Amino acid sequence: MSGELCSGTAIDDTDLENSSNNPSIKCDCSYDNNTTCHITKLKVYALNKRGVIPEELVALKYLTYLKIDQNYFTGPLPSFIGNLTALTFL
Repeated sequence: MSGELCSGTAIDDTDLENSSNNPSIKCDCSYDNNTTCHITKLKVYALNKRGVIPEELVALKYLTYLKIDQNYFTGPLPSFIGNLTALTFL
């Protein structure tokens, strides 16, 4: 992914579960009179990512969906995941 994050397939009706959309994000741009976008869904599925789950994810306060399985993340599930209070799918 590169360029403007909340554009193209991130804001259209493209199915996040489509295997050709990986990695992918979905955004909700309805905030502040449609001038502010927030990432609400993040998919990094089966891409052989390694290491710990990045702490930077905690900045995605509007995240409702996080699909990061079938990678090679190590260590326990980080406690900051509990701070993602909008998260309904992990």
